[in-house]
Amino acid sequence: MTALYPGCKGFTVLTFVVILYKLKVKHNWSEISFTKLLQVFQEVLPPDNKAPADCYRGSKIISQVGLDYEKIDACPNDCILYWKENPLQIECHTCCASRYKEKTKFAAKVLRYFSLTPRLQRMYSVPWVTKVMTWHSAG
Repeated sequence: MTALYPGCKGFTVLTFVVILYKLKVKHNWSEISFTKLLQVFQEVLPPDNKAPADCYRGSKIISQVGLDYEKIDACPNDCILYWKENPLQIECHTCCASRYKEKTKFAAKVLRYFSLTPRLQRMYSVPWVTKVMTWHSAG
């Protein structure tokens, strides 16, 4: 666990980034506005801080923890996922809604798939968690 800056007892780099990303998602901040906020923190925090300087570096910190996800385009009306048998469709075969926003090639709706396996592996790598979670099979 890396302290946000030398002598900081309240935040690690990871907790700082996770808290800010929660705010980013909750308030629908753009990557540009998030980067601007991180730049302000660079000026406010002590010069030897470990805070990310931009959105890209912040996402790299989170991805190192194993919180990666896969983006899957979805129908805006929640009919289908454009995945497996439908990866190249341009409109929903159920409701005929367009996969993309008007005048852009960005998906109208995106599902973020968080794979369960790495999360379970990470959780069970901690000995006391393994002991608590497997109490029923140990007898």
